[in-house]
Amino acid sequence: MKFNYPLTHLYPGQAYLCTGEYKKGIEELEKIVSPIEETPGSFLAMLGYAYGIARQKTAAREIFRRMKDLSRRSYVASYDWAVLHAGSGETGAALQRLKQAVDEREPRVIWMKVEPAFDRIRDELRFQALIRRLNLGVE
Repeated sequence: MKFNYPLTHLYPGQAYLCTGEYKKGIEELEKIVSPIEETPGSFLAMLGYAYGIARQKTAAREIFRRMKDLSRRSYVASYDWAVLHAGSGETGAALQRLKQAVDEREPRVIWMKVEPAFDRIRDELRFQALIRRLNLGVE
């Protein structure tokens, strides 16, 4: 029997991305994203983020397409869209989606301050304003 729990690939994949080992991170994240079955938006977003920071533009665009397709059938959190946009360097779109996530009181906004996907936009004034709005404190 093969054990396949997504978080056993998600967290190591994120760790590899944080250390700049994009190829290893993508390999881990690809294990939780099915090429044919529906995949949760959070997993798609993290893989799309990885493709974005690794400058694999074609693969990142495919994840955007899959997320749009998924959003036609089910809810895709604004937070997930923000992660995806942040990876592609689309700071304005990422911040807009984060504001939506805060406005919609999405549960994962409590992680914004420490979410590695937002490292590149953390110094943005609009990001810091959202952190203050959530009363998470700004360093």
